Formats: sequence, C-alpha cells, structure tokens
Amino acid sequence: MARLNVEACTAEWTVGDLVFTLLVAVSVSRADNGVPVSGLKAENFRLASSIGPVQDFNLGAIAEWKWEPDDVEPSGCYQLQILQTPGAKFVKGERYVFGIQVRTFGKGGPAEVIDQGQTIIQLISTGT
Repeated sequence: MARLNVEACTAEWTVGDLVFTLLVAVSVSRADNGVPVSGLKAENFRLASSIGPVQDFNLGAIAEWKWEPDDVEPSGCYQLQILQTPGAKFVKGERYVFGIQVRTFGKGGPAEVIDQGQTIIQLISTGT
C-alpha cells in the first residue's frame, strides 16, 4: 500500500455563507513522487469528527479544480462540502475539527484499498 500526502485548509467564504455547509480545500498527491492524484470522487473521501456522536456530518459535493491558465488539466486539488444534519446549524465562531481520509481502490472496488493518507483540520464557522 502506498502513502498519499493529504493537506487541507478552510475554504470558507468571508462574504457569504452556504447553509448547513463548511467548505474545505484538499490537496492530494503521491508521497513517493509528488504527482497529483486526480479524478477522485466522493467514495474516495472519508470524514471523522470527535463530535460525531452528538452531531452527524456528511460529505456533500466534491469538485476537482483545474490548473490555470486553460482550466483543462486536473490538479489533484478538491473542494469538499461538509454538511451538517438538516435542521442543525453551524454556530458562528465555533471551532469544528475533522479528520479527512483519502483512499484509492483497486479494480475490486472499495474493499481493496491501494493507497491512503489522512490529515486533520480545524475550522471556525463564519455563519450558519
């Protein structure tokens, strides 16, 4: 099994807000050569939180960015949406800590993990 470098930071907007949603930017590359890992989908990402038993979180839409200037080459950089259970709200100014794991799979599907890596991130909500 090969190691993936996973780095994450907040991608929260400062001029607006998505209801029930925190935005996270994630970069995924191969540890052995630094090559970006592109083409990842929702099933490649997992989320953990210390407050998981109290508040349920899920991954929403995942979008991969493209390299400039032509916006055609995948970058291995992604925007993740972390969603809270509908009806619950993120508290403005509250700190949320998440573990983000990234896995790639063999031809056998999700049961056969080929590469993996993880990171931890803290976010402070800018709104609801």
